[in-house]
Amino acid sequence: MASRYIPPHLRSKQQDSQKQHHPSPEANAKERNPSDGYSADEIANQFGCAPDTKVGTLNAAEADESKLAFVLVFKDQHPEWPPRIFCKSNLHLLTASASPTPNGGTLPETSGAEDLPTHPIPLFTQDSLTTSTPGKWKIFFKGWYHIQSVTYLEPKSPELIKMLDGKFTPAGKKRSPEAWEQSLGMRWGVVEFVPLGEGDGAKRVGACGKGDGEGDGRGEEEKGNPIVPLKPMVGKKTKSVREMLEEMRLRDEKTGTVQGVS
Repeated sequence: MASRYIPPHLRSKQQDSQKQHHPSPEANAKERNPSDGYSADEIANQFGCAPDTKVGTLNAAEADESKLAFVLVFKDQHPEWPPRIFCKSNLHLLTASASPTPNGGTLPETSGAEDLPTHPIPLFTQDSLTTSTPGKWKIFFKGWYHIQSVTYLEPKSPELIKMLDGKFTPAGKKRSPEAWEQSLGMRWGVVEFVPLGEGDGAKRVGACGKGDGEGDGRGEEEKGNPIVPLKPMVGKKTKSVREMLEEMRLRDEKTGTVQGVS
């Protein structure tokens, strides 16, 4: 089909209209205001997480899965925040060695200062975008923090029972016996954070400084907001028709289904 002819004096107006209705990803990134908040997918994309990553409390980037990249404090999930959060996944990111602990392995009841990560950690909090839309969740950059201490709670220990009771009961959350059993059967970490430049962690960060901003103890204002400017979202790979047909063929072969026969 032939394209519609547009007179020269109208072409510039059409181009301006297209730009207005279809701004580039770069333009969108520049126009975003941090006070508007961000989605979990945007945060994951900003830090280079693996595609389709489900953002949790402790998160690592795909380029270095042994290093804590950022922390997300979910709303109504951490009754002692600030300064403490509770988590059960990716606990290996809470140590400087960052070696995953196999199931059945042991972690110390507390982590000594020498074994805690020393790099500044960007921390985000989840909240509603506005009071008029309480169900619309957005994520906001809270600031740069470092880990002051980590305490591990062993499965089914009295300390873990007390912590979980304080985590779920006050919020009025209904949990099935299976959910309670699952939570009680896991090792949890209680992590205390303090703002960058405060507490004992400031000494550790400063002592490990290399002048690159990763461990030099720079203030929050100097380090800036890691989500600004916002990177364009990396689109998910779209499957071609050939790929979808091949998947259908393999699935039919596996199930013994013959195409065209019901």
